[in-house]
Amino acid sequence: MKKNLNKETIKKLATKIGLFSLLTLVLSSCVMVYNTTDLRRNIDKTVNQANDSYNDANRDYQEKNKIYTDLKENTIDQSLNPLNSISQEQKKLESSIKNLQHQRNKLVGNKNAFEKLVKNKDQIKSNEPEWKPFKTIKSNITNIVTEFTNTGKSYTAKSNNISTLFNSSKLSKLDPVEFDKQLQGNLSNLNGALLEVNAKMKKAVNDVEKIYSMNGMPDSVYTSKKEILLEMEEISKKVEHKSITINNLNKQFKIKTLGKKTVWVGQNTKANELVEKIKKNGAEINLLRNQFVVLSNKLNTP
Repeated sequence: MKKNLNKETIKKLATKIGLFSLLTLVLSSCVMVYNTTDLRRNIDKTVNQANDSYNDANRDYQEKNKIYTDLKENTIDQSLNPLNSISQEQKKLESSIKNLQHQRNKLVGNKNAFEKLVKNKDQIKSNEPEWKPFKTIKSNITNIVTEFTNTGKSYTAKSNNISTLFNSSKLSKLDPVEFDKQLQGNLSNLNGALLEVNAKMKKAVNDVEKIYSMNGMPDSVYTSKKEILLEMEEISKKVEHKSITINNLNKQFKIKTLGKKTVWVGQNTKANELVEKIKKNGAEINLLRNQFVVLSNKLNTP
């Protein structure tokens, strides 16, 4: 998970402060008057901004929750890190998105209450019964917008925290099919190289024996070359054995990941042990190859 929210997911609501400051207030004989059209325009704008902001945050949450759920299913011991730390942050993230949803719903509820209050009315006047409930709705919306903005900032911080945890965990996703293709290609090349090496060693043994039988090689040189050839043969057998081991491990990996498009690998994941064993044997083969090259150079030294 590399997605960090570099800018706030929750947009700052333009109506946070002075929600009704731009409304036309008419004073007539000490009676305050609001035009319902202006009120509706401002309330609609506020609710629309809240909807957009919540939808942005919810998309982010659903994406992270999907990744988290997938990782959880692929973890061996859920009480251990990195999943344990990620789980704690995921709970906080879930709490934040629920709070945002609740506050967004309260805004919608107050909007609906306003519409019911001003039905068939062009104005709200301070000397009419609607004035007191209107003041309550106005106060509610202003307070909820402040809560919503603060919760949005909190959500963004938590979202970035969980992204940081994922990125620092060294967990990654692997495509089993691609992994198998690459591994099979490497094994095919390795097996081809083994056949070539064994053929060359057999020829080298024959050449050494032939030269020695014709008194063309001192005993000490003959003994040294025989020892080198025996070491090379032993290394070749080890490489062949590790090649078989890798192939068997890969068969287990394919069975475990059958039908999956991606699997998690890394600390405390179910597929990690097999992948690490495959990588370990591959690294050991490379070391043996290097040893073989050194011995081959010694064999060709007069």
